[in-house]
Amino acid sequence: MKRMRNKFLALLVVLAVLALCFTPAAAWAVDIDGQTTAAGIQSIIQGEITALGAGGGTVTVTGTADISVDDPDKSISLSIPDNVTVVWQANLTGSTSGSSGNWVYLISLTRPGLTGGTFEVVTGGSVVQNGTDRAINGYCNVTVSGGVISATTNRAISVSGNVTVRDGVVSNAHTANAINATNVTVAGGLVFSYGNAIHGTSPTNNVISSVTYSLTEPGVVVAWNNKATPISYTAGTRTDLTVDPANGAAWGIIGGVGGIVYDGKVFPIPGVSVTSGSGDNNNNNNNNTSDDDDLFGCGNIGFGALALILLGAGLLATRKKR
Repeated sequence: MKRMRNKFLALLVVLAVLALCFTPAAAWAVDIDGQTTAAGIQSIIQGEITALGAGGGTVTVTGTADISVDDPDKSISLSIPDNVTVVWQANLTGSTSGSSGNWVYLISLTRPGLTGGTFEVVTGGSVVQNGTDRAINGYCNVTVSGGVISATTNRAISVSGNVTVRDGVVSNAHTANAINATNVTVAGGLVFSYGNAIHGTSPTNNVISSVTYSLTEPGVVVAWNNKATPISYTAGTRTDLTVDPANGAAWGIIGGVGGIVYDGKVFPIPGVSVTSGSGDNNNNNNNNTSDDDDLFGCGNIGFGALALILLGAGLLATRKKR
């Protein structure tokens, strides 16, 4: 009897451990729609992070907010523990402008311990900095799985952590780095800034400043070494562009929109026009039909006619068998 009781207790311990291991992390959601102040947004997001407790988990942020009018020089400060991920699916616009010793970042990421959690921007999300300070700054890891992170005259992302870009666009419309981090991995999407180099340690003229940098296609990093607009380029060329990989992008036109064409997408730049040329990138436009698709020189009509002919032949053969 005693042996059976010990076995039963051992089984309960095992089940308890398994339940602990396989208990899914908590997931909360918060909507910032209509918020107009940094303090208001910070309060509701940080409240959800705290509600996760010691077990950590995910907080997904949705909605649309513009704090550039009512709160132009206030930062949204978020403390993200190492076991928490903030998934940013919201659209945030701000206009913070600090100065030396009094920087005001649009989103400031802090950490309660030695390591920080992860701030992830996904498809549909955006962080748009229209002021002179950084869009995202802090001490966490940042993942860009889609969406847009942009800055006007300063870095789009600057963190003491790792940055991974899988999709979306990270851009800076000035000579400062688009990304400054410990380690940067670009595996998809576009990283863009003004300058003449892809990677380095200088705070200017390099698109990416980091200890380590790696790129795998379809990721693309582009430096544009000309801010004198208006200016026009010929499609299919790479004038004033430094690109990694070398054939990953060029000036082009897709759907009537000119800009930097990469991975079948276009990144337009204000003041830049693109004219068609012999190396036109319009072949990246899925709306265009190539000669290979135009069977018998008749486009889709050729396929329809062929299908009708085959159907008729099949009916005729069936009739003869009868």
